[in-house]
Amino acid sequence: MIPVSTETLKKTLNLEAVENDVLFEKHKLSILAEITRITEQEHYNRALSDADENETRAAAFELAYCYLMFAQVADLLNLGASDKGFVSTIGFDSDRVSLLSVEQISALQSKHKKSAFKALLPYLNAAGRAEYRRQNGEIKGQQCRVAVV
Repeated sequence: MIPVSTETLKKTLNLEAVENDVLFEKHKLSILAEITRITEQEHYNRALSDADENETRAAAFELAYCYLMFAQVADLLNLGASDKGFVSTIGFDSDRVSLLSVEQISALQSKHKKSAFKALLPYLNAAGRAEYRRQNGEIKGQQCRVAVV
């Protein structure tokens, strides 16, 4: 069932250390709106229900909800002092860390958004399928002309 609880969201994304639950609550409606925009209405309505008999669909919507939430808030989670946010080790010395760069966060966001669309693939509407194709570099309907001068 979506939306998933903040506790489940944090466990799914391995973000148990994040203490700011309000951040996730504030973005809940926009994530639901995004899922509404890209999925068939019937599947979305069933995913909102506790009584969804299709466990595969329920799991897909829950996972997609988590991935889309991460894609939306990752840059906000990476803000702050050097001891807060997503960090990577530098070199061989694991004591040296730095926050992820804007480009690294953007790549993580893109990866999670693609994963959300992949989870929802059987339930996507036309707009969702078009966006899925765009994300995966499938550009249809465009032709390329080459001229030798």
